[in-house]
Amino acid sequence: MKLFFTLMILFATGSGAFSQLYKIGHRQVTYIDSSRNNRPVRTEIYYPADTKGENVAVAADGKKFPVMIFGHGYQLTYDSYLWLKDSLVPKGFYVAIPRTEEVLFPSHTSLAKDLAFLATVFKNENAASASFLFKRVRNSYAVGGHSMGAGCALLSVQYNPLITTVVPFAAAETDPSAIAACAGITIPAVLFAGKRDCVTPPATNQIPMYNALVSTCKNYVEINNAKHCHWAANSAGCTLGEFTCGGFSTSFVPTLNNTVALLVPWLNATLYGNKKEFIRFNTLLTSLTSITYQQQCTVNAYNTGSDIPVLNRLKALPVPALQQ
Repeated sequence: MKLFFTLMILFATGSGAFSQLYKIGHRQVTYIDSSRNNRPVRTEIYYPADTKGENVAVAADGKKFPVMIFGHGYQLTYDSYLWLKDSLVPKGFYVAIPRTEEVLFPSHTSLAKDLAFLATVFKNENAASASFLFKRVRNSYAVGGHSMGAGCALLSVQYNPLITTVVPFAAAETDPSAIAACAGITIPAVLFAGKRDCVTPPATNQIPMYNALVSTCKNYVEINNAKHCHWAANSAGCTLGEFTCGGFSTSFVPTLNNTVALLVPWLNATLYGNKKEFIRFNTLLTSLTSITYQQQCTVNAYNTGSDIPVLNRLKALPVPALQQ
C-alpha cells in the first residue's frame, strides 16, 4: 500500500519545478526563540538530498528550495503527516513540522507563533555559514497545517511578513479566532475542506474563513468524499475522535491524491513564481470532478506576470445552511 500510494502521489503531481526527483534527507533540530523567553521549538526538517537518510547533506546541485511549514492537529504528531514530505521534498521543497503544543491543552497562539518563527529561522539559516542550509533556502515560505494546526497557520500570517502563501487543510476554528484573523490576510491562500468532515464542518469552519479572507488570490477547494482524518492519513489519534460523529473513516488515498495534485502546482506558482504551474492549478480546478471550488484572484496575485487574468469563479459551492 505504501508503494502504491507513493506512486500515485508522484503521478498526481505532474511536472514540478525540477525534472529530477530528489531523495529525502531528515534532521531534527531544536531552535530557540529568544523573543519568547528562549522558547525551544523542536522541529522535524525534511529536505531534498542526493542520498536518503539522517543528517545527510542537502542535494549538491546548488539550487535554493522554498519552505513548507506545517502545523499538526490536536494531540497529533509529525508522523501523521509523512505523506507531505513524501509528496513535496522530491519535487524540491523543504518541509518543517514543529513538535510543540503536543499537549492536552495547547496554546493556539504559541503554535501559530512557532510556525511564523520557523520562516525567520530558515531565512537566517540561509545566511549562516555554519548551517547545513547555508545559501540553500529560497526566500519564500508556505504555512499550512491540519485541523488545529491549520487554524494556527491562518493565525500565524499576522506574525511574520515573510510568509508567502497559506494552505490549511480542514482548518479548525481556534482561540483566538482564525476566522477573525482571516480578515487581515492578504497573501494568496488555498483552503482545503472535506465535504464529509464532521469534526470541522465546512459550514462553520472553512467557508467562513474563506469568506473573511481579503487575499490577493483566495481559493476554496472542497473534496467531495473527504473526511477530516484523511489529511492525517487516518492516524489512530484522529479517527478515534472522528468516530464519535462520523463513524469509521474511509480510505485517505483519494483525498490525499486530490490534495497533492493541486498543492504542488500551487506551491510552484506561489513559491517558485512559475506561471505554467499557475495555469496548471487553475486547469485542475476546472477539470477535477472530485471537487467543488470557489476562487477569487486579482492580476499579479502569483507574482508571475501581468498577463495573468482576473479570476472570480464559482463551481457548485455548497450553501452553508444546507450542509449536512
